[in-house]
Amino acid sequence: MEALHYQGGARNTGVMFTTTFDNISHGTLPAYRIATCRTLDKGNMFHPQWWCGWQNSNDFGMMFVMAVRAGYRPERVIQAIKGWKPEPNGIVSQKEGGGVETAGVVEAINNMLLQSHGGVVRIFPNWDRTVDAQFKRLRAVGAFLVEATYRASGQVVDSVRIFSEQGHPCVLQSPFDGAGIQVTRADNRQPVTTAQDEEVFTFRTTAGVTYEITPAVGAPPPSDAPVITAHPASTTVVFPAEATFTVAATGTDVRYQWQKNRVNIPGATSPSYTTPPTTLWDLGSAYRCVVSNAFGTTRSQPGILNPNNQSPSPRKV
Repeated sequence: MEALHYQGGARNTGVMFTTTFDNISHGTLPAYRIATCRTLDKGNMFHPQWWCGWQNSNDFGMMFVMAVRAGYRPERVIQAIKGWKPEPNGIVSQKEGGGVETAGVVEAINNMLLQSHGGVVRIFPNWDRTVDAQFKRLRAVGAFLVEATYRASGQVVDSVRIFSEQGHPCVLQSPFDGAGIQVTRADNRQPVTTAQDEEVFTFRTTAGVTYEITPAVGAPPPSDAPVITAHPASTTVVFPAEATFTVAATGTDVRYQWQKNRVNIPGATSPSYTTPPTTLWDLGSAYRCVVSNAFGTTRSQPGILNPNNQSPSPRKV
């Protein structure tokens, strides 16, 4: 599955107009991001041919950013950047025409460290997990300056600080692998209340104040809440075959509600769920079950349809 295919590869201008990468955010349909990444692979982005690789033209300022926001492998993006043989002091510049396009390289690296264009601040959203990293005072949507450190040895994010310039509410995806967060004012060490929507947290800010973000230990679930004993397994099907996902749970008067990409599926209220005939737009979708009773709610881990970006060819008829 790819968005565009030219003879010899996928030209970056084609990727630009078929992906509208600036709209890609944390909530974008998985198949859409996968199509973008496959287009980059299909085009052999390291091929020196003018129409194939990370070309030195007006696309130069966009192609790296497109790749990062779509979730393309960060080590390959860095490899492509290094392929331009940076000048002294690490400058990477477009060699033919223009000049402002050069900023695309800086923007791409910044997007590996911090993204907020979808309205949610995300820290190290597409960084190579084998490499240490640190950034300071990168600007995020909402008039925030963000800094954080990533340590590859433990694959952990720490030293997260957010400075509010205008006092707007801050919406932050937990940088701690889904764990809860604790927000503290740096000036008076007072805790700040957060509103949680799964791994996304919102808190009010005051202009001119820095906030420290640390992991929070969640309260244990109620003893009588449902316990999931078997999570849905990922599965690979040949389109347009159906796919079945199953969950097992213990508890009293247990109720089930299946979700696709975190959206409730009407009528899917049994321990097993079978999809309608699948299409390419279902590629990479996550199916999970919300199990509940009068004492609490538990969400299963998701089963992925055609994981690892695999998309077998449709059956011949």
